[in-house]
Amino acid sequence: MLLRLRRPLRIVTAYVGACLVSGLMLAALIVTKLPDPSAREVVPNLFGATIAMARISGIIGLIPSAIMIAILEWRAERRWPIYATFGAILAIAASLIISDALVAPQVTNLFVTIFGSVLLGLVSATAYWWIAGRLAGADRSD
Repeated sequence: MLLRLRRPLRIVTAYVGACLVSGLMLAALIVTKLPDPSAREVVPNLFGATIAMARISGIIGLIPSAIMIAILEWRAERRWPIYATFGAILAIAASLIISDALVAPQVTNLFVTIFGSVLLGLVSATAYWWIAGRLAGADRSD
């Protein structure tokens, strides 16, 4: 019974880990970009902000990630560049949808948003790949 749960638990753990990495990066960015040093006291702590950002990134990326994870597990795809590319594309799409970059496009703001999103997507996808992606399809009994 527990052997059948190994793969789904690894996938869920990897997704949660990737969301936590994403949340930590976003929380650090938010805390450092607050305009007034006294406004930084509003953010209770980095841990609380990390959990909040991890929940947001986990909810936003759940459906596309679930579809891509299912495809990659089915095909037993273990190459890091595929996971990194998907993570970067998902992060760019999510940040452009969430941010006001589409409403008021400014070249510098859009460039910073896209560059930061690519970095965020690569790091989060790498975290997922380390935990589950490099073992994709390994537990199948074909």
